[in-house]
Amino acid sequence: MGRRWFLCLGLCLVTWRLHSAFAGALQLGAASRGARTVRRVRERKVNRAPRQGRARSGKASGQTDPRVITKRISQLASASEVLAVVKQEQLNPKLNLICISAAWAKIAKMPRSLAVGLDDVRHDPFFPAFVLLTEDWAKKAGAEPKVYARAVASTLWAVSKLYAFVPSRLASLQKQLSIAVPKTAEYMDAQAIANIIWASMTLCWPCCRR
Repeated sequence: MGRRWFLCLGLCLVTWRLHSAFAGALQLGAASRGARTVRRVRERKVNRAPRQGRARSGKASGQTDPRVITKRISQLASASEVLAVVKQEQLNPKLNLICISAAWAKIAKMPRSLAVGLDDVRHDPFFPAFVLLTEDWAKKAGAEPKVYARAVASTLWAVSKLYAFVPSRLASLQKQLSIAVPKTAEYMDAQAIANIIWASMTLCWPCCRR
């Protein structure tokens, strides 16, 4: 009888100790999870703060998002308006080859007679600067080929369409784009490749040679 009593008492003590240890582990785990949650929330706040600051500073400085510039260009009705937008944004650090490519494509796709649209281009005093700006970006395209592959192809297509009207001003740009093509060709989709082939056939120069 005495042994049974001691055995039951021992089992009760062991059960109580296990229960206490298990409860302590649960509390410790809950506290640890709570601490991790609080830490994550704080980290998110810290990480978000600089982004919000950058966004506010961008708005305060009047810098326009590239997508906004591209959308504005797509809604314009004349080549002179397109050049005016690029001129307005030329000092914007967010202006990139994608925006410039949209400008070239818009000029090349003018719904009215192409010659009418090109009259605006020929007589626009900003057009030479626009060509030089595009040349500079064509030189930079190789540094980020994945980003600018489609823009290079689209710009080349537009230049090939306009080349016959202003060959003297577009010859240097043609050369820079021909150099950028093999650097970005790896990331071109089917439409971009089609634009390159069309431009190559139109201009009759082997831009795709390595």
